[in-house]
Amino acid sequence: MQFEQLIYAVTIAEQRSITYAANRLYLSQSALTKSMNRLEEELGVKLFNRSASPIQLTAAGEYFITEAKKILSLKEKMEEGMKSFSEPHTGTIRVGMGPGRGEYWSPFILSRYHNLYPEVEVEIIGESMLDLENKLLNNELDICIVGVSGEQDPRLSYEMICQERMLFTIPRGHACLSGYTVPRDSFDTPLMIHPDTLQGQTFITSKPGYAVTKQLEDILERNHIIPGAVKHAMSIDAAYIMSTEGMGISYVYDTCKFQSGYFNKPVFCVLEGDEEVCSFMTAVRVSEEPSPLVSAFIHAVKDSVRMLKTTQEI
Repeated sequence: MQFEQLIYAVTIAEQRSITYAANRLYLSQSALTKSMNRLEEELGVKLFNRSASPIQLTAAGEYFITEAKKILSLKEKMEEGMKSFSEPHTGTIRVGMGPGRGEYWSPFILSRYHNLYPEVEVEIIGESMLDLENKLLNNELDICIVGVSGEQDPRLSYEMICQERMLFTIPRGHACLSGYTVPRDSFDTPLMIHPDTLQGQTFITSKPGYAVTKQLEDILERNHIIPGAVKHAMSIDAAYIMSTEGMGISYVYDTCKFQSGYFNKPVFCVLEGDEEVCSFMTAVRVSEEPSPLVSAFIHAVKDSVRMLKTTQEI
């Protein structure tokens, strides 16, 4: 079966005449008839009742034409999409990224994307995860990168970038570590602590509404931990540094350890029976197909993060 035969069959069904269809297709009537005969022979069914005037579709023909139109529509859409990848592009895509991973990844992502589409401007909008998703749903963004640990919004389509462990960081020598034997390398083998260890402690996290802040709130709530105080830093990276400097306890992505310039080493911990990961994902609206530029950006994100993970730069 060839695409041309699908087009021929659809045209006959629309014109309800082989003669009219042949004229529309710039074919001889005999050539069109032979092509349809070969198609019906290949399928093993009759598509048309040619003895009727005008020509009529059989039951099999009705089904075939419906599916043929779908196939031809998909073919046209694919061809247009592939054509768009090979043509010069201009314009702007609006990308939402929060602080932390998105902020750190952005130089690598943008440089890779610029190599593919040097004439396309990428506008970066930095907000909390909730704000980014709302902006995406309100058509203020074309795509966003978010950290997800709980439920996903059904109005958005997500693609996994990577997963990272969530770890508590406690300054070395902190009173709450009394009685624990700290592993030689607590990053590879985090110290497992009882939730009561964190009762009344000072916590440092990112801004209110950001994904990591929400994760800290959730794990404290479900383990019935009441903090003595919660301080908010500009980003989770800043919160990590403040924690290593002895200002409190932070809850961070494990890749915070690999940021350059963090010389002090905290004790990395997890709660007994409550080890958590954060999934970083791209999100687009379910209601519409991503443009080729947005699809290419998603690939650039995945490739960049994969490269960083492989080379242990993050």
